[in-house]
Amino acid sequence: MRVLTMAPFDAKYLELIEQKVGTVVKGPQEEDYLIPGSQLIQLLKDELPTIVIIEINRIPTEVLLEATSLRVIAVCRSGVDNVDVEAATERGILVINAPGRNAVAVAELIIAGMISIVRNLVKSVNLIKDHQWVDMVKTCYALEGVELAKRTAGIIGLGAIGKKVAKRLAAFEMRLLGYDQFVDHSAISELGVELTSLENLMKESDFVLLLAANTGKNQGMINAELLSLMKPDAYFVNMARSILVDEEALLRILREKKIAGAVLDVHSIEPLPFDSPWLSLDNVLLTPHIGGATREVITNHSQIITDDLIRFTNGERPLNLVNPQVWKIKSSNVN
Repeated sequence: MRVLTMAPFDAKYLELIEQKVGTVVKGPQEEDYLIPGSQLIQLLKDELPTIVIIEINRIPTEVLLEATSLRVIAVCRSGVDNVDVEAATERGILVINAPGRNAVAVAELIIAGMISIVRNLVKSVNLIKDHQWVDMVKTCYALEGVELAKRTAGIIGLGAIGKKVAKRLAAFEMRLLGYDQFVDHSAISELGVELTSLENLMKESDFVLLLAANTGKNQGMINAELLSLMKPDAYFVNMARSILVDEEALLRILREKKIAGAVLDVHSIEPLPFDSPWLSLDNVLLTPHIGGATREVITNHSQIITDDLIRFTNGERPLNLVNPQVWKIKSSNVN
């Protein structure tokens, strides 16, 4: 088999794929960023891979129609919205993903964002750099923050990341509320999370943490009505997808100071344009979609994907199969 890789991948696991799966062909790497569809089609025609490994590159219907040799698309992310899964399913192509690969990375960034905004860390650093630190007492009062301990965090989405966040916030002595329609109740209760309605979570939380996956049916789930339920001293944190939030409504309540602030790592337009209205707000901490940007994440998705490709090669069902209805491959067909 031929394996075309276009994603950041740990060299140790590429070597293992060479040993256990098939010949590895390195295509344009995603450091060069998104490969145009026409270039990808030509690449697939030239290399005739059985398996393609991607991270953020898109594989729409028109690419799949030309991918005559393709049997597996391995996506080095938990979300697979960059692949036309329905079209892949129709063509009998397996789609596997890497759930939980960035759970620790995102969880740690959420904690960092929460502490940074409530303790005014960015403002503090800039104050010193701008030579404005001239009075100890006035500075302490001007940059007075709040503690996480004894406050309430509402976690929307209790998947791999949500569970990691809950475990860490429990160590900060926070009360934990949770909302997830598909959650395993026993696993959540062990973490000390109190399940509640979305409306109640918005009302009671000092920090609303949006960690839900984009299901295609929950776009705009955090709307103006829900945002209006938040406490005036509460913070909104989005490390999931911008499409899950009514951004105009969020922008409006932040401008009007109806909530204390927000931490946003995801945005509807990325990179943010220089004239973005978000840049004019002084109660928002913006980061450039770096939730999964750690060295460990690459190692994690490399291991997850490699393990499943070896299972596929051995005629076993991959664990992280997005379209299980396609699984009709017999071990005799694999090689």
